[in-house]
Amino acid sequence: MYKIILVPIDISEKELIKKALKHALYIARLSDAKLHFLHVAPDMSRYSMSYSYHYDLLANFAKKTIESSEKQLKQIVKHIDYPKEKISYLVEMGSPRDKVLSEAEKIGADLIVVGSRRPNIATHLLGSNASAIVSNAPISILIVR
Repeated sequence: MYKIILVPIDISEKELIKKALKHALYIARLSDAKLHFLHVAPDMSRYSMSYSYHYDLLANFAKKTIESSEKQLKQIVKHIDYPKEKISYLVEMGSPRDKVLSEAEKIGADLIVVGSRRPNIATHLLGSNASAIVSNAPISILIVR
């Protein structure tokens, strides 16, 4: 049924990762689908100062953030019981909504499985990132609580 499942994860949210991963794996096994994991780190460039010293500090911080996130994501993927040739992952910087939607289009995903929590009335009982993705995605989405 599904060919490529995009699983956006926040590497700092271990419980959400477990829950979303459980559902994504179940669906992937049923469909023999590929799994693509995406972690979106905050974009620090919007905080850049006009001084090159500050820019260099932020650029260095961004580089270290991506390296650290990739290392953590690699460890998560390493422990997934699924054929490794059917798993890919990526770390990006920017807006979670924008990066998830653009990555889904880029890889041809036909399902997004996203964990959600911290709902409130402002986000209509979804987390803010999950809500933004649901509101703008042209493909099916499974929200995992």
